[in-house]
Amino acid sequence: MIRNVNRVDHVAGVVRREHFEEVIARMAEVFDTKFYGPFDRPAMGARVAMSLDTGIELLSPASDDPENGFNKLLAAKGEHWLSVVMGVRDMDTTCDHLARLGYKPMMRKSALGGSDQYPGELTSLEQAVFAPGLFGDLSLSFCFSEEADNGA
Repeated sequence: MIRNVNRVDHVAGVVRREHFEEVIARMAEVFDTKFYGPFDRPAMGARVAMSLDTGIELLSPASDDPENGFNKLLAAKGEHWLSVVMGVRDMDTTCDHLARLGYKPMMRKSALGGSDQYPGELTSLEQAVFAPGLFGDLSLSFCFSEEADNGA
């Protein structure tokens, strides 16, 4: 089943390393949900945890390296909601449309569910991250995700 087409799929927030596990536990308790992860994402320099039920993705720097992009964000803005992620039906079509408007993603990634980076509840996940500036200083990303049919 394709998730959340043409609507907010999830929000992503960044928290300091020393608060990461505490924030995950507190949100899991408050929202009575399970967070998957944390998963190490070396290419991003991050650790990631997510709750599919609530639509929350939490990121934290993978190290204390001051050159880590997430450490730089935290130094500049503190802990904050980082991005709204919109669901789309087809990532290629969406990126082609945005390219015609003059916007190219800063990063594009994809993974299969059940990998060491994503929970088995997703069969696939593709995401395109665009630089702030598309909508003022509001960060917006796009994703295509499919949920596994677990017979529910």
